[in-house]
Amino acid sequence: MFVACALALGMVGCGGGSDSSNDPPSPRAVAVAWANALNSGDGDKACSLMTAASVRKLEKPVPPLSIPRLGPLEGRQQISQGRPRTPCRKLMSHASGPKLPPASTTVTGQRAVVQMKERKQIMHRLVLLHIAGHWRVDFFRTWDHPFGTD
Repeated sequence: MFVACALALGMVGCGGGSDSSNDPPSPRAVAVAWANALNSGDGDKACSLMTAASVRKLEKPVPPLSIPRLGPLEGRQQISQGRPRTPCRKLMSHASGPKLPPASTTVTGQRAVVQMKERKQIMHRLVLLHIAGHWRVDFFRTWDHPFGTD
């Protein structure tokens, strides 16, 4: 039992509850697995732990961004070239996840927030949604509102 628990710790954590191996991982375990996947460059694993809506939104092409020119020159100045549609696994394989360990988890119905112990980082909380019996990271609620304003 101890060996199996030690091997599983890096992926889903150990703890009490049911002895069934069919029990889905907790929000905290999914948050840890997602952060570990990002920090190890495993884009496939990171994307598999995200909501389908997050993956679709992340993969969308980003149009070029331009701003109005100030002064005597009229027109617009391009400040970003944008990017074509890019697979989630490619984007997430170059990302950095939050520093661990998680400090607390709050579950309200089908939504969970996992707070990281290190609060001086951009992504210090992860928002997860319970979908079809599994907890998944809602990347855009996490990223767009890192300080809990969602």
